[in-house]
Amino acid sequence: AFSFGIPVFATAVGGTPELVNDTNGSCIPAEVTDTVLQNALEAFVLRISNSNDLRQQAYITWLNKVSTENYVHFFNELKAYSSS
Repeated sequence: AFSFGIPVFATAVGGTPELVNDTNGSCIPAEVTDTVLQNALEAFVLRISNSNDLRQQAYITWLNKVSTENYVHFFNELKAYSSS
């Protein structure tokens, strides 16, 4: 979703909170009540419909954290580190 500038609504499990935050989407606790989930979804939909900033930040998150270029750079750093 991020690579297409789509903000993400996700639960805070695994490494998700490292990527999803209030600037590019919404991250909620893994265990929530129906009411909390409903309120969080409604607030998220309002934020998306009223702002292009979330879309831009979603794309920027992808560029900075998960695009393939970053993995190539990371691999080269590890390779250089292991050679020394």
